[in-house]
Amino acid sequence: GLVRLTNAQCAAVDQGDTFASGVNYTINAATTPSDTLVLRINNPNNEPPIVGTQIPFGTVDIVGIMSTFSGAYQIFPFEPADIETP
Repeated sequence: GLVRLTNAQCAAVDQGDTFASGVNYTINAATTPSDTLVLRINNPNNEPPIVGTQIPFGTVDIVGIMSTFSGAYQIFPFEPADIETP
């Protein structure tokens, strides 16, 4: 099912770039930067609408499907609206 992460930040190195398909991005809790997980843009053969949109600066809320892969938590947003400024 869908989950909502609140007060998340994309890694500073990625901010301002654009999301690409088939790529993992590190995100962290704004209040605890050492708490990280993976934001994954999936499906390079059928790109989701979020591909090509700007990776946000600052604190955001992220809606997506949560899963684990090799012991790491991942969230999969799909639409640009799945990442919003609170």
